[in-house]
Amino acid sequence: MELLRRATRGSRHSKALGKQGFYAQVDLDQGKAYGYAIELMAASSQTSDAREGMAAFLEKRAPRFD
Repeated sequence: MELLRRATRGSRHSKALGKQGFYAQVDLDQGKAYGYAIELMAASSQTSDAREGMAAFLEKRAPRFD
């Protein structure tokens, strides 16, 4: 149950982006996969869920994702 709780916490949107990113880069060579991952992480850091997560951390509260 603890593993399930940890795997499902956080934003659904961030999990979807991560899953899409994995499938997009799984067949790329290592350099291209890393480049893709860097771009995806940079773009993901600008989402409303990312901003909420960072604000919640700084304010020492639980995040409220849409």
